[in-house]
Amino acid sequence: MSRAAAPGAALVLVLASAGVAHAGLADRIGATFALMAEDFARAFQSMEGLIVSEEGDTLYLDLGEERGAQVGQEFTIFRKGAPFVHPLTGAPLGQFEEMLGYAQIT
Repeated sequence: MSRAAAPGAALVLVLASAGVAHAGLADRIGATFALMAEDFARAFQSMEGLIVSEEGDTLYLDLGEERGAQVGQEFTIFRKGAPFVHPLTGAPLGQFEEMLGYAQIT
């Protein structure tokens, strides 16, 4: 290879490897965000339980560690209301809720 062609060949090699490096980086970033999304969903997974007793401002719920409840976890307390349906089809769409307050596991 002539001296004039050597820098051109090196430049082509650098550019070709840069494309592969960026593709690998994009794959790693995508995998990292996928793991973060799973952790985020797990951390903010909704739980449903019942208030089984109350004493003053202390509530006792039917949730425990076996259901994923942890000390420090915060909850929004709702009371379920009447269901609501689609006005034309009558298909159930959800249920009204009344927010009662917030609670934290201690």
